[in-house]
Amino acid sequence: MKYTLQVNRGTYYASCRIKDINGKIVQISKSTGLKAVEGNRAAAEKKAEELLRPYDKEAVENEDIWELIQKRHSADMEIVKFIKSKALAPEKVRKIMLQLKGFSALEDTFAEILGLDSGSCGSSSAFAELADNDEYNSPLCDYIADYVERSEARIQKTTYDNYTSMLHHHIYPYFKNKGLKLKQVKPKDLEKYYSCKQKDGMNPNTILKHHQLIRAALNDAVKNDLINKNPAVSAKRPETVKGENGFYTAKELKRLLKEVRGNVLETPVMLAAFLGLRRSEVIGLKWSSIDFDNHTVKICNKVTQSGKGGDYESDRLKTNSSAATMPIPDTLYTYLLELREKQRDMLRETDKYVDYLCVNETGVRLHPDFVTDKFAKFLEQNGLRRIRFHDLRHSCISMLVNSNFSMKNIQRYARHASFEQTANTYSHLYPGAENKMSECISKALALSDDDGCLT
Repeated sequence: MKYTLQVNRGTYYASCRIKDINGKIVQISKSTGLKAVEGNRAAAEKKAEELLRPYDKEAVENEDIWELIQKRHSADMEIVKFIKSKALAPEKVRKIMLQLKGFSALEDTFAEILGLDSGSCGSSSAFAELADNDEYNSPLCDYIADYVERSEARIQKTTYDNYTSMLHHHIYPYFKNKGLKLKQVKPKDLEKYYSCKQKDGMNPNTILKHHQLIRAALNDAVKNDLINKNPAVSAKRPETVKGENGFYTAKELKRLLKEVRGNVLETPVMLAAFLGLRRSEVIGLKWSSIDFDNHTVKICNKVTQSGKGGDYESDRLKTNSSAATMPIPDTLYTYLLELREKQRDMLRETDKYVDYLCVNETGVRLHPDFVTDKFAKFLEQNGLRRIRFHDLRHSCISMLVNSNFSMKNIQRYARHASFEQTANTYSHLYPGAENKMSECISKALALSDDDGCLT
């Protein structure tokens, strides 16, 4: 058949003319995928003959097949006309490309709409270039890694550090070894990963965090029209295991406060036990946040552990409700007055941390991991029951629960984001609550002999 070899955007294109089903002359243009450079023309001519052979009526011996080819081309042109008339965004066009993959007459039109260079990928179609797109065709592990990097600016540093740790130590090595592409991932692939981690002894709650990261990354892929649906939504995720929060009784706390006097941990322990602060809030507390005139302290700063062994300061607390102004209990107030005077006379190694309460004997701010490790050793050395430093917060809140304050008031003191969080975490601490409620109802509805029986 007769055809011409043309150059379009630096690539050889093969063109020919045929009659469509209505007898109208139409032009067929196909990219050879070969650059229009010296030495490529002969190869481009050979490729052109292969590409245009289906449109050579003489080569198609069966009239019925030729008629089908004509009908298909006419239908393709109608789709092209429709898409162009809608002036769709490139992302929408890409999605349609995937749905119509294999409709040969549409390839170059789509390339024109999207500004794709069909020949740059060594293929004869824009579809092939889309298939070679780094994002669409990238390994799942690479896409999740890219998502984590793009998320760094909008998430908290601790969250980012946790993401990178999960990614580099677990998610990335596993899926890289599997060779799974973003476009291939199925719910069962994720379930196999969760199962593998569980067999390795990983806590189900930790596996759930892996699931949440993977799901977020795949949601991002859906949002960017790279996949049609998120397979993590359908994947059976690990069941969470509810752990018991450790806490000290009032008697145990009193002994701890006595033993810790004069120790570098005294200030962190006092703040956690009396105010129920988290470790990051304890270390991040500043003198400038304390109003001694009104006996209040503003919780608005934190210092957290960095993934590289350092620490960093931030005013972004765990939740919006974490930032609050709290009253200072009298015992703690007296302690803070004495501490302020003591630190004023301190010989400091640096003035960098002069505004921080939790510093060592040379005025250097305490490191988060130092507090955690030192606390565990201190308990063991002094024969005290082992709990985590964070459990001092639970101890503080549990005393409020056992003092019969309402859950709503306790929620405010704990600075929880929701009432449900407080109730689910601490409601079990009401000793014999069900029996007391039963007795209360029994007394309220008690019947005398004269009342008769209820029927």
